Amino acid sequence: MFGKKSKPEPVAHVDDAGAMIEAYDQQGNKVLIERNEYRTRVLPGSFDDAWDDADRLYGAIVMALNDGFLAETIAPAERLRALDQITERSVTILGIVLLKNNDLSRAERVLGEYLTEHESGVVAINLAKVYDKQGREQESRTTLRRALSMDPNQDNGLEWFAAIAREEGGDEAYLAAMHDIAKEPKSWRAQLWIARDILEH
Repeated sequence: MFGKKSKPEPVAHVDDAGAMIEAYDQQGNKVLIERNEYRTRVLPGSFDDAWDDADRLYGAIVMALNDGFLAETIAPAERLRALDQITERSVTILGIVLLKNNDLSRAERVLGEYLTEHESGVVAINLAKVYDKQGREQESRTTLRRALSMDPNQDNGLEWFAAIAREEGGDEAYLAAMHDIAKEPKSWRAQLWIARDILEH
């Protein structure tokens, strides 16, 4: 189990100097705080407050990632993986955290192990991103296509699939890719994009 003692002490970063971040005080008012102060004083407290509540901890991790705090999210993401009953959510966010921190081998293991026992489009898409960052292009594309067979309406994955097709073959390849995904059971997003293209032309 991961306990509070496993969390690392916050460290100051050179790129924090002079940078500001938006936050909210206890009355809900928006305030500006220096990034270094936020990193060392505010962020650890937000994780502490949510340490035993999976929903709040997930939210705190997502907010920290969106604000560009990467290393600080590793221990909270590991804690969430041990705590969360929603395993897809915790596996996904841990994989994303590890990917953003360039721990690619561990991200691959966390996401890949989940997929050996479960089907999850969002987990598969993030595994495809890991493969892509590792330079394993063919595995990345195969995994991306597999992800869209699990969840053809996942907008992030579909946008990536569409961008690859358009880059390689222009509008014709893009439409062929969308028709391919539109054949998947319960697919509707690709059909909307096909209809949008018809209207635009």
